[in-house]
Amino acid sequence: MSLKDLFGRYWQQHYHALASLQHPLLVGVSGGIDSVVLVHLLKANAIPFAIAHVNFKLRDTESDRDEAFVRELAQMLDVAIYVQQFDTHTYAMTHKLSIQEAARKLRYDWFADISGISYIATAHHANDNIETAFMYFLRGTGIDGLTGIPAKHKERKLVRPLLPFTRKEIDQYAVENTITYVEDSSNKKNEYTRNLFRNIVLPEIEKVFPQAEKNIQANIQRFGEISDLYKEAVAVRLKKLITAKGEEIHIPVLKWQSQKQLATITWELIKHYGF
Repeated sequence: MSLKDLFGRYWQQHYHALASLQHPLLVGVSGGIDSVVLVHLLKANAIPFAIAHVNFKLRDTESDRDEAFVRELAQMLDVAIYVQQFDTHTYAMTHKLSIQEAARKLRYDWFADISGISYIATAHHANDNIETAFMYFLRGTGIDGLTGIPAKHKERKLVRPLLPFTRKEIDQYAVENTITYVEDSSNKKNEYTRNLFRNIVLPEIEKVFPQAEKNIQANIQRFGEISDLYKEAVAVRLKKLITAKGEEIHIPVLKWQSQKQLATITWELIKHYGF
């Protein structure tokens, strides 16, 4: 089965309700292969959408080249386009953020401000998911960090319809359908943590464990199911431990101290209160 058909089936299974929404889907398109293939797949499956492109002004003429390419892409696909430019360096310094954090915040804040949009789609795919879970694991994380990137985020109105598909499948679809895109030169700079994992760490691991990509994907799915069971179990424990008195939360010290897995239960008690 072709990627077009697999994508269409996955969309129907997980996002069919979006078809009944009054406003269109907004797709974040950088001009790179992932987001360009995503809009081609949406178009091929007759799923209505509009394009949003952010020019972060980080790569001089290359940033403007990407903007021009995405404008031409929207014209070719005959879809609406929204474009915004940001002085990302200044914003990052002013708000004491890394460039990646600043770009992410600027992008998603702007997406949320665009009126007449029901949901936002990003082009995160299976390899992004693997990299994310692996980085969280090495940094130190709870069970949620091992579940990777969620396919849908209701609060932020985000969907990620490419998540089940690998970069190899995306590359193959682009070649088979003669899809053009632009290359981001910063993707080759390994001083960025994600690029280090993508370009060096994971390829080296796959030399020793050829099935690593497939196995990590399967583990992410299992951890997602484990996380659901974990949350159910924690909710039962906390309900027995916590007493609400008006706006206050009371926790008997002796009952708290008697808990098995004390560190985990303590974290679950306090994590929602800004510690």
